[in-house]
Amino acid sequence: MRSLILVVGSGIAGTCAALSAALESPSSKVFLASKGPLFSGSSFFEGTWGLGLIAPDGTTDQEDLAATIEQVGCGAANPALVRSFVRGIAPAIAQLEVWGVTLKHASGTAAAQREYIPCFDHKHRAWNGIEREPYVQAMDARLQEAGVTLRQGWELMDFDPKTRCALFFDSNTQAFEQVEYDALVLCTGGTSSLFSRHLTQDDCCATVQGLAASRGCQLINMAFMQFMPGIVSPVQGVVFNEKAFRFMQLPQSGIDALGGAAEAARLLDMRSGYGPFTCRLESRAVDFAIHQAGPDGLELTPHFPTVDVPEFVTTYQQWLQESAGVGPNDALRVSLYAHASNGGIAIDQQGCTSVPGVFAAGECTGGMHGADRLGGLSSANGLVFGMRAGKSAAEHAACHAQDRPHADLPAWTNFACSLAPEIEKQLQAIMDESCMIVREKSQVETAKKKLAVLAEDLENNLVPTVSAAQAAATRTAQLRLMTAQAMVSAILEEEESRGSHYWA
Repeated sequence: MRSLILVVGSGIAGTCAALSAALESPSSKVFLASKGPLFSGSSFFEGTWGLGLIAPDGTTDQEDLAATIEQVGCGAANPALVRSFVRGIAPAIAQLEVWGVTLKHASGTAAAQREYIPCFDHKHRAWNGIEREPYVQAMDARLQEAGVTLRQGWELMDFDPKTRCALFFDSNTQAFEQVEYDALVLCTGGTSSLFSRHLTQDDCCATVQGLAASRGCQLINMAFMQFMPGIVSPVQGVVFNEKAFRFMQLPQSGIDALGGAAEAARLLDMRSGYGPFTCRLESRAVDFAIHQAGPDGLELTPHFPTVDVPEFVTTYQQWLQESAGVGPNDALRVSLYAHASNGGIAIDQQGCTSVPGVFAAGECTGGMHGADRLGGLSSANGLVFGMRAGKSAAEHAACHAQDRPHADLPAWTNFACSLAPEIEKQLQAIMDESCMIVREKSQVETAKKKLAVLAEDLENNLVPTVSAAQAAATRTAQLRLMTAQAMVSAILEEEESRGSHYWA
């Protein structure tokens, strides 16, 4: 019997997993399903100009990089997983180039600039950039050559490890579709969409963490959510290049909040060294000022020198002007957006979860990062563990291909809740209020109770339906609540502030 490998999610991790599985086992059928279009997810978010990708600067740099990941991770990363991850980055990049993906490299003089030191790092590494078009062109051709079956507009609603059956909602036909599999690879992205302001594609719906946990997978480091400065005016939902902080002028109120002009300049210069909020460094005061400014954002006025603007910054300026019409001297307002998850489904060095036959990779996983994450390692995570999970899934499927027991549609497919859209709004409002960069224990405890009430309201207001779309929307809300509850519980388990988690 021909085995079937099911990969869910089509960002970097998902596409690497699907291609690796197909090449590892040419006789297997590889099925790649995605809620959004092919090449979507956080990897290809339209509000950023590209993806940094770092690697150790040769084999002698591997131990330093691993030790730095653990230090920056504040003890929350898995040491064995970290070292295996670091060893795998260079081979994964080499494999990507064999597949025909052309990577971007810094110019010779710019490579030594401080802007090319990764976020939270202390030195330069081997730096690469993944750009959308070169990746899409090369990987699309390779996926077609490998015979990978694509299903776009398919949202994962459920899976059963016992019957090895997954259930999707097909937005194209407005119907449920079942897929019987021998190995399942989850690559559906992180949890940032639980917050109203987030820097990711809409197909990263934060459902798989709650679903995987309900099916026996372990979760790890769910408390550590990265929040990034993003532009709210004159455009919205666009990443702000933190490297430009040192060239920005604050309003007088912001200068006063940071302790005067000299202190503000010093903190902005320090804040230019990394993107996500961290409570480890005193430049956290800049983030607190942004947070205090509220949803309208903190005003930043550019003051760029006429010469010697770093290449990393000029590349961003050019992209921002071309894509959003924002000039290099235009005033901006920035606020904090949920960006990337440092935790998720726990995996081992080969991308295996705690449930046999279920594998995972990319931002929906955790363990290789900690309370803070070095810049450029999210992309590396997708490459390394996407390739490994695909290979592991192919090996597993080859050994377990057999007739599968018949699986009926789950009972929930017959019910819907008209309150689901309102519950979704309330969920995001609760997370915005209690779980962004300033967390107060009493507020998070209240959030836990409120989420439980929402889950109960959803359950108590289920009514029979013949509409697959209504049942699917209700199921999505239910799974998002489960993921949010897992995150809030993990936050409450954190006794002290560390990295991206801060107790006020």
